[in-house]
Formats: sequence, structure tokens, C-alpha cells
Amino acid sequence: MKNPRLKQQGITIENSASRIVIAAHRGWSARYPENTMTAYRAALAEDIDEIELDIHLSKDGIPVLIHDQTVDRTTDGTGPVRNLTLSELQKLDAGSWKDRQFAGERIPTVESFFDFLREFPGILLNVEIKQKDHETVDKTMELLEQYGLNDRFVITCFDAAIIHYAHETYAVKCQGFPAEHMSHYQEGPDGTIRHLYSVGVHDGLVSAESRHFFQDQGIRFWTYCPDTEETVNRHLAAGSELMTCNEIQPAIAILRGQGLR
Repeated sequence: MKNPRLKQQGITIENSASRIVIAAHRGWSARYPENTMTAYRAALAEDIDEIELDIHLSKDGIPVLIHDQTVDRTTDGTGPVRNLTLSELQKLDAGSWKDRQFAGERIPTVESFFDFLREFPGILLNVEIKQKDHETVDKTMELLEQYGLNDRFVITCFDAAIIHYAHETYAVKCQGFPAEHMSHYQEGPDGTIRHLYSVGVHDGLVSAESRHFFQDQGIRFWTYCPDTEETVNRHLAAGSELMTCNEIQPAIAILRGQGLR
């Protein structure tokens, strides 16, 4: 059943020829350890519009910010995120894998990041559900409502079943991906398409043809990850409305040079 308090929640983006949205992928992840407060702070000190972040639950049910199913790649620990308590997760070093100068970085909670975000009332959020279950959606939505972020976010997932649940339960705007990149995708006009506000198209699939395909169905055309001048220009030529970047400087510089910021 839909929660009437949350109905019609979701991101508000006024695209125009003079404003292309720049999102920082997991914070400024090209230069800083992804999904850490340092990566978020660095990105927010630049001319960006949105932060993309990834959510899992700890063993004790606390939403935390980390991309992978396990802690192995981005910390000095091992094992699934879901098997570790918040206390155990926050003892891990989440920075040294990137560079020794970031030693001691911790896995943030979603709540601590939202507390920090109070200083940036205009920043939008792309909230990706990485732990693909209803509990993660529900706890994430509870925090988004608690912090008054109702018109500043989109819920994203590579699992169409999670997109269906988020949209039908909370009437929230959702970002999906091209059908071949999603699990549980349902074809047809009454399938996954009807739950999507936007689609994230990876660099390798970005083209004017793909833009027309989605925009003809009323779906916003967002792209990732243009991290060089060449790719930024190609995404712009294809008609990207929002670019999610690991390296944000090329997009900022090009858009400023074209008078688009």
C-alpha cells in the first residue's frame, strides 16, 4: 500500500539549454576513496549539482554507504557488508586502498551523510539501492523523509523488482537502466518502463538514437561516466541531460567554457 505522506516525492530537475546537471559518482571517486565523507566533501566544494551514493544495510540493519556487496575491495576487511555490524564496519579502514594519505577513512552511515548535507540545501541525490531488498528501500525512504529530502532525490537500482517496489509503495521517482543491464526487467508498456522517471545509460551505449528511444517514452536521458573531455563532449552531443562522473573536472570545465553553467 502506498504511503500517502510520501506520494509524489522525488527529484526536481529543471533542465534547459543553459543547465546540464553534473553528478559526482560515489563522491569525487576518481581522486578520493569512493563513498567516503572525504569524497563527498571534495565533490561538494566544486560546481556540481548532485551526489550519487550507494546503500547497503549492516548486520544490525543500519543503512551505510558502500558500493560492493563485500568490504574486500574498498576496505582492509573481508566478507559481506550484511554480515558485519555497524560497529564492525566502522572499525575498517576505507581509505588506504585508494592512497595511504586517506588512511583512517570510515564507512559512513546514511544518517551521518544526511546530517552533513544540511549545509547544502540545493544538492540533489541519486540514491542507489545496492542491497536489493525491501528493507533497504524502506529504511532509506524513512531517512529521506526524516531529513526532509522529499524533492531532492531519485531512487536507483539495477534490479527492476526493486524499482517496481519503490515506485508502487512510495510513488517515488526512479532511475533504471537499459533493459539488458537490469535483472527482473519486464517488457511492454505496463512493465518496467512505466516505473521509470529516468534511465542511466553507460558511456558505451550513449548516442542520439538511445536518447530518442527513451525520450520518446517520456523517460529522462541521463548518462555515466564521461570522465574525459572527449567523452563529455560526446555525451553532450548525444543530448545527455545529466552526467554522472567519477572525474568531475572535465565536465565542469567544458560546460563553463560553453556558457552552460
